[in-house]
Amino acid sequence: MAAGINHEYDRLDILIRMSVDRDPRQRARAASHNDATPCMLAILATDKVASVRRSVGANPVAPEFVLDHLSRDSDAPTRIAVVSNTNTGRSALLRLSEDADPHVRAGVASNSNVMESVLIKLARDKDPIVRMAAAENGLLPYSVLQDMVKDVSGLVRSAIAASQRIDSTTIGFMTGDESVKVRQSVASNPNILEGDLKKLAYDDSELVRRSVASNPSAGIDILKELAGDPDVSVRIAVSRNPSATEKIIKIVANYQAGRYSVHIASSPATEPDILFGLASVTNWVIRQAIALNRATPKKALELLAYDADWRVRRGVAQNRSAPPDALRVLAHDPYDEIKQAVADNPSSPNDAVQEALKGKGAGRHELASSKRPNRSDGGRTTGGSRASLASAGRAVLRLIKG
Repeated sequence: MAAGINHEYDRLDILIRMSVDRDPRQRARAASHNDATPCMLAILATDKVASVRRSVGANPVAPEFVLDHLSRDSDAPTRIAVVSNTNTGRSALLRLSEDADPHVRAGVASNSNVMESVLIKLARDKDPIVRMAAAENGLLPYSVLQDMVKDVSGLVRSAIAASQRIDSTTIGFMTGDESVKVRQSVASNPNILEGDLKKLAYDDSELVRRSVASNPSAGIDILKELAGDPDVSVRIAVSRNPSATEKIIKIVANYQAGRYSVHIASSPATEPDILFGLASVTNWVIRQAIALNRATPKKALELLAYDADWRVRRGVAQNRSAPPDALRVLAHDPYDEIKQAVADNPSSPNDAVQEALKGKGAGRHELASSKRPNRSDGGRTTGGSRASLASAGRAVLRLIKG
């Protein structure tokens, strides 16, 4: 027992020595120690070196009267330390809510002891970092939080979008926000409805799609879609999602290893949502395989009809599953070879065929000769069409084999 008391006295003696040491670093260490006494902290709160006073302000055992004294300190970081301390009294917080430094006011807005009336006032502060801090404080009345959804600052709206206090209707409204950061916060919110999360899975920003992929609320269909995302960080996020199945993780692994591409894109057994996801990859060979695959969803073929690479567009023109609207678009293509493929496709509507044949001759890659297949022969293609398809097929097979 006596040994324990002596040890306590020894520790206190060391702290006293540190608190009067000539080195301000030692005094700052004493000021931040949990065993520092109120008397010791009161003395150190008057230290001429700001870093020492700052350490007192941040000390969780600092008494309220010491923090009240430091709330008037000329050093802004010291006042910030005070407003971040849960021991700071309401009178000091009220005084500092009018502070000239927005970071001090933001600290007041974040404090769990702040009065509701003060917090509401800070929610309407001129500086966005103060309003953001108020929005993140769970003590802010819900009605005020709802009013802040249309705040002019994306920083504030982002904080609201990340809040688990807002309802799913508000979250859905914020999925269309112009700010990427706001949509990113919406995509991370666990309260988001699956339909809204699926909408954000097609967002133009990879940051938003990555947040969708990381959200534990993301369903299997969404994760399957993002498993073939062109951005590597999105695919990694999918593989780390706790909801990802072994099948989804395997898809990501195959994609990362480069094995996912052509043979998956050209297989009629590949699921339509995966084919749709692959339609946006940067590799034209994969997009061409998707364009030629008769199992590819019509919405993907409609997108690929506008592809920047003529070889991909030709694949759509050759695909018997291509929707009429896509074939009508390709009938106006500047490449004669694509127009000819439209004319040769048994699925092409008559107006598309007429347009394709009418527009031939002024384009590029014109074929020497090719005839319109006979519609009465059961949809079989002519030799020229078969040759084009066979050529494309051989190219895909060569890529698959290595």
